[in-house]
Amino acid sequence: MYTRQAVTALYRESYAEMYEKLYLEPWPEKHQINLKLLKLILKDLPSSGRWLDICCGQAWHFSQVDSPLGKIGVDLSESQLRRAAIRNPSASFICTDVSELNFQTASFTLVTSFWGAYCYLEDDRAILTLVEKAISWIEAGGAFYLEVLPPESLASFNSSPYAKRTGFLVTARTPDYRAWSYEDYAGVHLMTSPPLDSFIAVFQKHFELVNWMPTGFMVNLIGRNRRIA
Repeated sequence: MYTRQAVTALYRESYAEMYEKLYLEPWPEKHQINLKLLKLILKDLPSSGRWLDICCGQAWHFSQVDSPLGKIGVDLSESQLRRAAIRNPSASFICTDVSELNFQTASFTLVTSFWGAYCYLEDDRAILTLVEKAISWIEAGGAFYLEVLPPESLASFNSSPYAKRTGFLVTARTPDYRAWSYEDYAGVHLMTSPPLDSFIAVFQKHFELVNWMPTGFMVNLIGRNRRIA
């Protein structure tokens, strides 16, 4: 079950120190796809506004993409955010639980969240509530880039090139992988994954254009041209 204390304990200083070697260096192909898609999204957005990255970690994406948008990152780990601030001196960072996060309606041009970070929340309802809230923070015409870890593909993780490079392990806690665990350098992460269709349905309610593209066991889900009634 999700607790703020459990997640904070995982993302301790020793984990943050190793994070780049664990998650950036072993899978460069994924990160190049992320950057390519980000640049395409930003190309079609206004040159003014703000970009919110939810569960930003060390805010690698901010540091790799030159954008005039004001950058705001949110994460629960102080250790991760210390590194994010060094990497991105012009960005702003908030250390808080994303489930308690609130911004004004239509206050961001772009919202992003990578690596299926929502999976730490305790159930489908909490996850989809966060997604709906995040969409409400996006202004008319804005975009949402969410990297999804669907249960339909989690069974393939252990045979993936990334798992073979790192030795990390996914274990099903329910037969359909909607509840699962992930074991890496930090320890055991207890995770939840709603099906991909749940996210697509929410995006299609709010965006004119919705596209999704798999990258191994992950899916890049992008909503463009936010509709506001």
